[in-house]
Amino acid sequence: MSAENYSTIDVKSIRYISMPNNMGRRALLRLLLMRIPLKQTWIKGVSYQANSIEHRCTTERGVREYVEDLGERARVGIVGCWIAHNNALKSIKDKSGFTLVIEDDLIFRKDFIAAIQNTLRNYSEHFDIAFVDPNGDGPLAKDKIKEGIYNPNFQCYPAYWGAHCMLVRNSSVNNIIEMMSDCKVEDVDGFFICNPKIKTIAVYTHKARTIYFGSNVRGAKGFDRIKGYLNWLSFWLGLQRMRN
Repeated sequence: MSAENYSTIDVKSIRYISMPNNMGRRALLRLLLMRIPLKQTWIKGVSYQANSIEHRCTTERGVREYVEDLGERARVGIVGCWIAHNNALKSIKDKSGFTLVIEDDLIFRKDFIAAIQNTLRNYSEHFDIAFVDPNGDGPLAKDKIKEGIYNPNFQCYPAYWGAHCMLVRNSSVNNIIEMMSDCKVEDVDGFFICNPKIKTIAVYTHKARTIYFGSNVRGAKGFDRIKGYLNWLSFWLGLQRMRN
C-alpha cells in the first residue's frame, strides 16, 4: 500500500454521543465544542431494549459469550454503546477526510484537534481509526511507532481502551459498518482495536481525558454525579492552564 500524506488532516465534522437524559453532561460538552468551528451532530445514546425492532436488527447476530456472562445491566450498557456507535458511523455521509466521534464524558483543550493533526503530520501509514488519548495502562514503549503514535497490537483492556474519542476515516466507514453487522456484539472499543480487518492506532495528544460521572446503566449515585461535575470543573481549569 502506498504511503499516506497526513501533512494536513481534513477533519470534516464531529459526532458526539450522549444519552437523552444526560442534559448536564451534554451542556458541558457543548461549551467545549463551541470553540471548534466544525459541523457537530448529536447522536443519541442508547439504552438497549430487547423488544425494539431497530435494536434487534443491529444485534441479530447475538452477543459474545463473555458479554452474556457479565449480567443483564452490563449487557444492556455494552449493547447500547455498540448500537450508538453504529448509529454514529451510519450518520457519516462524507467519503473523504475524517470524522471525530466522541462521547459526552470527554474534556479537551480548544487546540485539541490541532494537536491531533500535528501528531499525525509525519505519519505515513494507512489507518482506519485512531483512538485519541485512550484510557488504560498505555502507551507501552514496545508499541511506539512515532512520537505520540502507538500500535495497540490488538490489545484493548488494560492497555488501550475507551471509545470516548475516535478519529474515523470516512472512506472506511461503510466497511466497518458491514463488519459490525456480520459479528456478535462485544465491547465496541475491543472490536475496533482487536479486529484484524480494521487498522487502528492510538494517538496521544495529552490535550484530552475522560471524566467519571457514574454509570448510565448501573445507576450513578448522587455523590458520583456531583463528583463528576466537580472533576469536570477542576480539569477544565487545569486544561486552561496547561502549556502547549
